[in-house]
Amino acid sequence: MQNIAAFLIGVIVVLWFTLNITGVNLEYFPGDEGDARFNTYILEHGHQFLSGNQDALWEAPFMYPEASVISYSDNLIGSAPVYSFFRMLNFDRETSFQLWFIAMFLLSYVCCYLFLKAQIKHVYAAVLGALIFSISMALQSQMTHAQVFPTFPIPLAFWMLSLFFERLRPLFLFLAVLFLVYQFYCGIYLGFFLSIPFSIYLVLGLYKHRSVLAIKIKSIKWIGTVFLGLMVNIFLLMLLMLPYVARSKTVGSQNYDSVFQSIPTIRSFFYSQDGTWLWSFLKTTGNGIAAQWDHQIFVGGLPVIAALLLFFVWILSKYSKPNFKGFYQNSDLNRLLFTGLITILIFVRIGEYSLYQLIWKLPGFTSLRSITRVVNVELLFFSVALTIVVAALFNKFQKQSFLLFLALVAMVIMDNGHYAHKTYRTEKLSSQIRVQSLSNKLKSLVSNSVISYEPEMDDFPAYVYQIDAMLATQSMGLKTINAYTATSPERYNNYWWNLNESSRLEWLDSHPEIQDSIYVIH
Repeated sequence: MQNIAAFLIGVIVVLWFTLNITGVNLEYFPGDEGDARFNTYILEHGHQFLSGNQDALWEAPFMYPEASVISYSDNLIGSAPVYSFFRMLNFDRETSFQLWFIAMFLLSYVCCYLFLKAQIKHVYAAVLGALIFSISMALQSQMTHAQVFPTFPIPLAFWMLSLFFERLRPLFLFLAVLFLVYQFYCGIYLGFFLSIPFSIYLVLGLYKHRSVLAIKIKSIKWIGTVFLGLMVNIFLLMLLMLPYVARSKTVGSQNYDSVFQSIPTIRSFFYSQDGTWLWSFLKTTGNGIAAQWDHQIFVGGLPVIAALLLFFVWILSKYSKPNFKGFYQNSDLNRLLFTGLITILIFVRIGEYSLYQLIWKLPGFTSLRSITRVVNVELLFFSVALTIVVAALFNKFQKQSFLLFLALVAMVIMDNGHYAHKTYRTEKLSSQIRVQSLSNKLKSLVSNSVISYEPEMDDFPAYVYQIDAMLATQSMGLKTINAYTATSPERYNNYWWNLNESSRLEWLDSHPEIQDSIYVIH
């Protein structure tokens, strides 16, 4: 009974974390008027596709008449079914996005809990570790990037890989790679970032079990099943990535110098966002770092202390060989922690140097612009470190374990507490009012009409009006040349910032046949 209570306490803490951002009555959505609402549009487009109301996933009716426009950004199709669930319950688009946001964090907690419980075999410790993965204060700086909220496939991928090395059944290798591929479907960034520690852990495990695997690969059935599973996953990955590969040929790739400043520094790991309950004195640690708001990835005091403690235990064990009575003696956990250490060393820069330059040359990585988002993957290794340490405490104080658990939960809450008004969030109602006002202007247009929204831009940046137009036309079944994406064609750039006739005509210069059919809305 106490185990169930402990798990549910973790659920309540995750709800506290998310509702602290959205408000209990869902008055706010995480992030700003840009990425958050754009991702709302993308999720709604995915819902419409899954519902059969859109013919093609990649063809969304914005930036008209650009083809395969979704390939300019994440498509979020992996987590769109969760959003669709709330839409089918008749929640509106914006509220469904907020509930999707909450659900993503709950799923991350549950999946990490299952992984840690299987690895550590201790419910209380697993709950605490899963909370670090799902509600760490490092995630506060990611609130403007909704595409990195779905992290739940990460622990599942490592769990299946661990089971593969434990039992050497091809099914678990297939599932491990499948969850890696699924992470790409949930968000391209985290898919690429996850592929590095996943590969490291896989190679370490293959080396550890090389003698047994040497026997296994002699079985045609075994190796054939492994090969078939890999082919299925490669097919699924290519199904997703081919449109992005085609898009990369038209928009090009980032050069290393342009992304270098976004690689985390040592200071980044001790740089917190303003407004934390305990750590606001670290809010100036990253002063002077370019795009410093993305470098606020301090994961909290408890996981940092746990990680450092395990590192020193490892050092001591190499020389003094102390008897830890099972603590930190699990070889699979050792490989996992070593994988985490190598991952951090790869995705960090010291001065002008970073091992990431080697990774950047791999296919696909040249398209990534914000490397600090790797912290969403690295949190798994911090959660493992904390779980190992607190499991040792629970084993030492078994009679007081539930009281100790409650005390540690309180410490996790304090460690990651954040004042609501300091979080990255935006009022929902004001956006809805603007979009509804624009929708009212479009009621007389027939379905599939094309508009260009060109208001007097006095109150907001251009991108706010662009997304207003996208959301309004989405609601009304219309098309628009307005757009907000990660990148865009060069001839669109002027219209991106200047919503007027000349920039519109510049964008439509190669499509004179539709210029006279555009409805201009002011």
